Amino acid sequence: MKDVFCDNCWKNVKYNIKHVIIKITIGEKEIQYEGKEAICRNCNEPIFLEHIFEYNQEQLNKIINKDK
Repeated sequence: MKDVFCDNCWKNVKYNIKHVIIKITIGEKEIQYEGKEAICRNCNEPIFLEHIFEYNQEQLNKIINKDK
């Protein structure tokens, strides 16, 4: 795993991935799904990573399309 920049502690750091339940409201409907979150090993705060964002979007799309 390569180091990434953490916007919270302003360092290049390693990170851990944890599975989380994401809750989102679309219109009046609340949707919950299992996603991932990258956590900085230095400051223990979430880090934005494009591939994690894309994974979470794919999971959300599966839930939305399942209901159609």
